[in-house]
Amino acid sequence: MGALAPKRRKNKIITDEGLVKLWQRYDDGRMDIPNFLKAAVVEGFFSSAKNINRGVPQGSVLGPLLFLIYIEDLCDNLVCDMKLFADDALLYRKGTDLQQMASDLNNDLVMIEKWSQHWKLSRNISKCESMLFTLKPVPAVLPRLYLANNPVRQTTIHKHFGLLLTVRLDWTTHIDNILLRITKLIGLLKLHSRVLNRQALDVIYKSFVLPCFSYGSVVSFFYRALNEWSSLPTDVLLTLKLPVFKKKIKKPVIVKYPVAEHRMNEIHYCRFRVGFSQLKDDLYKRKLISDPFCSCGAVETSEHFFF
Repeated sequence: MGALAPKRRKNKIITDEGLVKLWQRYDDGRMDIPNFLKAAVVEGFFSSAKNINRGVPQGSVLGPLLFLIYIEDLCDNLVCDMKLFADDALLYRKGTDLQQMASDLNNDLVMIEKWSQHWKLSRNISKCESMLFTLKPVPAVLPRLYLANNPVRQTTIHKHFGLLLTVRLDWTTHIDNILLRITKLIGLLKLHSRVLNRQALDVIYKSFVLPCFSYGSVVSFFYRALNEWSSLPTDVLLTLKLPVFKKKIKKPVIVKYPVAEHRMNEIHYCRFRVGFSQLKDDLYKRKLISDPFCSCGAVETSEHFFF
């Protein structure tokens, strides 16, 4: 979205009379409070006051709020679902009929175009992309979407707030991209490890490498964590107290082997497993006898001896 146009409107979510007057005075460029929109403060020093008749200073607290109020009714009367984040808009439609989905999206894009023209807001069409998410084979030809009579570029990989989304919504491409970035950073750390001390390397790692792991991990990590959670035993899943739950999942995993009733049988079983029994095959491997053959002519292994 472009900068706010000077054209005024009274948004329906502003009901307080004082706020409405403040909004109107802001639109008219007659904001009288000197430290509100007129000047910037850096380390206690004030800049010269400026008469602002459009927009707000970069990085202001008021700017995003006013913009959200301005575009609050963008989603009204749309058939498809829309998600707004700052000046980014995501329009999507779920269904099984691609032609119908494309028709609904194109109709909503026409309404969005009319809304933008009415309120003097411009769009950056070069940044607009369309993408199909499906687990089925992707058709060779997809229905086209149009914004302001311009075809929207189709893609198979979309970077959405730092996350690489693919057609099948798997994280292989995203993780490969993270590994590529981290490999370059680790290479730089290794290159400078001879001239920097441990404290400096630790600061660099936490500032540049660690954010690559942590950013978006709540999304990409959830799928794997859900699988591991589902694989836990039922008695662990039903644990109500957190300390008991932690104790159960930290228990060492003991491999269950068949245990005989008498101690001597357990000793023989262990010797068979490790290959130190009195079978001729084991004795031959330890070079204690000249051949591993049984009286029947076959190699005397544990399988031959028991079965």
